[in-house]
Amino acid sequence: MMKTILKYLWAYFGVVFRLQTYLNLVYLMLVFPLGLAYFIFLVTGFSIGLGTSVLLFGLLIIGLMFACSWGLSAFERQMAIWLLRVKIEPMSKPSPPGLGFWKRFTAYLTNPVTWLGLAYLLLKLPIGVVVFSVYLALLISSAAFLFAPLSMGWLKFDLGFWVLDSFPEYLVASFLGIFITLTSFHILNGLAYLLGQMSAFMLGGRKLKPGSQDANS
Repeated sequence: MMKTILKYLWAYFGVVFRLQTYLNLVYLMLVFPLGLAYFIFLVTGFSIGLGTSVLLFGLLIIGLMFACSWGLSAFERQMAIWLLRVKIEPMSKPSPPGLGFWKRFTAYLTNPVTWLGLAYLLLKLPIGVVVFSVYLALLISSAAFLFAPLSMGWLKFDLGFWVLDSFPEYLVASFLGIFITLTSFHILNGLAYLLGQMSAFMLGGRKLKPGSQDANS
């Protein structure tokens, strides 16, 4: 019984001592700026390509944008592997030696990751807006409570239902800030887990046959 209690206590309080917590925070911090950059780049590029598709120049731009989309998807896959420590299958199976251009091209177009990866990159912006909002709200709230005593005398701490007007109250708020911070870390870790599962689903292809390259390569 005692071991079980200690296990749950460590699971809750130990979140601040886990390297993965801070790797998750770095990943979540990057979601919005990367999503914004992807959206602007892809929408602009494909719009120009489609607008000039009657010309060879436009088709070349579309082809270049698909190539860039694949490269950005590969980058996102690798970032999820590095930071979120999630296992993601390779985006495609190794091509047999001597495979012609047309077969490579058709394999690329029929690969679900080609289209799921593009959708993933475009979804990064709306997802990033939500993640950024939650990220800031939790961390700012945690910091506000945790360092409440430092604001005494020059910043009014008014929660509506509770107005801090004495040093003991500021200490109580700081004590509550410990639990708010721990809970926030757990929420953000859960959010990072969901994004990792999304990456694994959208950026990983079918499993390779035994003897093929490792999934995290």
